[in-house]
Amino acid sequence: LNLILSSFVIGQNLRSLNNRFFSLLSFLGALWAFANFMTGLQSLPVWLEATYALGALLVATGLIWVYVITDRVFDKKKALLIALIAIFFFINSFHVGFIAQRYDSIYIGGVFTGEPGLGLVIYTLFYLLGACLILWKLFLASKRSDEIQRKLQFKSIFYGALITLIITALTSFILPSFSIFSLSGLDSIGFLLFLFFIAYAI
Repeated sequence: LNLILSSFVIGQNLRSLNNRFFSLLSFLGALWAFANFMTGLQSLPVWLEATYALGALLVATGLIWVYVITDRVFDKKKALLIALIAIFFFINSFHVGFIAQRYDSIYIGGVFTGEPGLGLVIYTLFYLLGACLILWKLFLASKRSDEIQRKLQFKSIFYGALITLIITALTSFILPSFSIFSLSGLDSIGFLLFLFFIAYAI
């Protein structure tokens, strides 16, 4: 479904920077969902680390795209900085000890028990900062926009992002802290909902 959305939106207007970023976001979402699935099929560290690596690219791509649609300009320097930070996390996610010093169990959705690595703390801060910036930019844009249609578009994307973040927090952080791992796979469904909200807005 992520790939279908990616193909559909890019097919509407290939030259649109907005559509290109959405298509990239959808494509990365498909890879991330596949990595999430594989952690449930094969409980191997490489698949779990892939979910974190691709998650970093997703947050960065989403943040750059939100800057594009809210500021109506493509700031190459800002985009490059965000991309470089994401690439740092993408590469280091596969390094032994960065995400976890020890894995006891690995579950679908990139959830694990064991001894977290220092990198996971830094990664979580990056994720939360990126998520908060996305929500804040969308919220401000919906408030400041004088065009009714754009205001509704920003609201749609904002609510999609908010719902996704709530599902992610619930399935990846809150429920696992109570040793409930059976719903961790819903994380991918949450991101798909976000894409549907965006596709509707576009």
